[in-house]
Amino acid sequence: TPDDCESGPDCNTNGVPDDCELSGNDCNTNGIPDECDPDCNSNGTPDDCESITDCNSNSVPDECELSGNDCNTNGVPDECDLDCNSNGTPDECESGADCNTNGIPDECELVGNDCDSNSIPDECDTDCNSNGTPDDCELFADCNSSGVPDECELDGNDCNSNGIPDECDMDCNSNGIADSCESGPDCNSNSIPDECELAGNDCNTNGIPDDCDTDCDSNGTPDECELWTDCNGNGIPDGCDLVGNDCDSNGIPDECDADCNGNSTPDACDIASGTSLDGDSNGIPDECGPGVSYCFGDGSGSTPCPCANSAAPGEGCANSSGSGATLVASGSASANADDLVLTGSQMLPGQVVLLFSGTTQVNGGSGLPFGDGLRCAGGGITRMGLRIPNASGVASWGGGLATAEGWSAGDVRTFQGWYRDTVGSACGTGFNLTNGAMITYTL
Repeated sequence: TPDDCESGPDCNTNGVPDDCELSGNDCNTNGIPDECDPDCNSNGTPDDCESITDCNSNSVPDECELSGNDCNTNGVPDECDLDCNSNGTPDECESGADCNTNGIPDECELVGNDCDSNSIPDECDTDCNSNGTPDDCELFADCNSSGVPDECELDGNDCNSNGIPDECDMDCNSNGIADSCESGPDCNSNSIPDECELAGNDCNTNGIPDDCDTDCDSNGTPDECELWTDCNGNGIPDGCDLVGNDCDSNGIPDECDADCNGNSTPDACDIASGTSLDGDSNGIPDECGPGVSYCFGDGSGSTPCPCANSAAPGEGCANSSGSGATLVASGSASANADDLVLTGSQMLPGQVVLLFSGTTQVNGGSGLPFGDGLRCAGGGITRMGLRIPNASGVASWGGGLATAEGWSAGDVRTFQGWYRDTVGSACGTGFNLTNGAMITYTL
């Protein structure tokens, strides 16, 4: 049958039956000439015979399925692209959130990656310390409940470098500055401003905590708040003022002790050191008794002792004992009270002594040589009586002297003791005298 008369297929309508055109022209052996097979890219090779990518296995090259089907222009049909949520739109073409810009919608990255369940992948959450764990998921200190770890809030906010944000540090005066960073006074260096430690701790209201105030006896109470004596008014308790200032160990500062002679040494210490005599043992230096002592045999006057037998200060000329006798007055110069007592000391035990009185001072008070001593009392002489000194060489006269002699206020009397020194007297005369004492009687 001529080809033109055949009734078989002629796909290319070239007047030649298809089965006559297969030799070398049916690459896929489907009984159809190649030029009649589908060739989507019109490259002369049937689609079935191409070495092509066919992601959806529909025998159509992917490149022929891109029109209107490649939203991200990546050369892959949309149905072959990643679609994590299976909504028919490739992940890259989704309009939803993609916080890490990895082309995957955030909602598809949450499994095992959303510790705080906020629908944001963990790597996109706030992570101030860059340790890979979102701040919300950390077990961290957050003193101000800001949701930010304290360690991430320290830059410019940790004045004392203690790892705590300033707003969380102690701020006793609420001035916005941590106590330990204050520039105000902190007398006890405990990092608390003094102004914050005054409640119940500032007994003298001087704005200084009590433990920083002067506390000389270290008893925990400031000196100003103690119930103490301060005899010299120097603001220091007497008990704290004693070091090197209590010569008689009586617990009273020396400047507050009795000092009758005004020499800045307490009377008791004058007596103990021998710089003052206390012939009547009344604790008062003899020079502070009533009246005035004068005419000493210590070389201080203009008349020397008869044979250079000077004695210690305040004494008469030296006797055989090596000391000079003294005469001191005690009691008062009141004629009405008539309690004047004259006491002689450092005389010779058992050797008689005469107390005599006069109305003047001999030689202007310097005396004149007489026996082993100096005669000091002159004018109208009155014998006041004999005594025998005791074993210590002490003898005394009075009171009642004014009544006995009829003396009254305004009368001036000088007194002196004249005593025997029969064995080994300094100048060999066998007698000596005390210093003189002058009394001006008052009412």
